[in-house]
Amino acid sequence: MITTKPDDNLIRIMKQADAIRRVCLIGAESTGKTTLARTLALHFNTAWVREFAREYLEPKNWVCRWEDMIAIAEGQARMEDEIVKHANRVLFCDTDPMTTSVWCERYFDKCDPRVLRLADERKYDLYFLCDIDFAWVDDGTRDSGHLRNWFHQRFLEEIEARNLLCVLLSGSFEERMSRAVAEVNRLLEVL
Repeated sequence: MITTKPDDNLIRIMKQADAIRRVCLIGAESTGKTTLARTLALHFNTAWVREFAREYLEPKNWVCRWEDMIAIAEGQARMEDEIVKHANRVLFCDTDPMTTSVWCERYFDKCDPRVLRLADERKYDLYFLCDIDFAWVDDGTRDSGHLRNWFHQRFLEEIEARNLLCVLLSGSFEERMSRAVAEVNRLLEVL
């Protein structure tokens, strides 16, 4: 469910007061996810999880095969589970296995059931969907600028189907950052 201002009752309170809140940034290519995750982590003096697929696919010359999708989803989850040990109240994740499932659809028109299972198992307290109102930038690895609307729609569908607490981040980087900081502060108030 996308909302402009999540109601406090929608914020899922974790059972342990000292639990680390997990915030995941999702969206199409070139929407500012990595920059936001890194900057939010600096702002909140905590850790963040980079996108595992980049380091995994770089030695493969960015060629992604069917069997790579589960390796990427599992690698992302492992990296997150390791980095959360160093987080301070909140962990920012630049993608998740659900995102891998959407990419699986993009490349193979179907998704590995193991990726879907991992996507179902991973839980986040809040999602930020980064809007496609940023100009697409070709960084030499991106190949789906022409599919940004498709990706955005697929993420909206997943958010709705999974009933995820999600805030749409639009506008300039400064506007996105300001909105994200406010929403994370609200999330942390329940601790």
